[in-house]
Amino acid sequence: MGEHFPFPLGSRGERLNGAIENTLSRYPRAILKSSGVLSVAKISAVFSAIIGVIYGLLMAAVLGPMAEALGIPALGAGGGILAIVMGIILGAILGFVVGAISAIIYNVLASVFGGIRLDIT
Repeated sequence: MGEHFPFPLGSRGERLNGAIENTLSRYPRAILKSSGVLSVAKISAVFSAIIGVIYGLLMAAVLGPMAEALGIPALGAGGGILAIVMGIILGAILGFVVGAISAIIYNVLASVFGGIRLDIT
């Protein structure tokens, strides 16, 4: 089974085929044991703000024609701008909070179970 099985069978890769074993062993390995809560929260806030822009643009595209059909054209332009601004603001705030909570949970779990193993190329 070990010679014909192309995937590692042991935790250290004792039974890997020669080419795969040589490839894996030449790259350094690292374990991500903790993450900076503030740095994860900031990156998450930026990603969520970008998604908020997209969401706001979609809402603006829907609100404009809908308000026009209801006979309230001012609501279409104002509602569209408000949707974009609120999408950015709420996306950034919620992204920051969710990113911080996720980083805290990861740090606790990584201290108990070990971190994520990274093969650095």
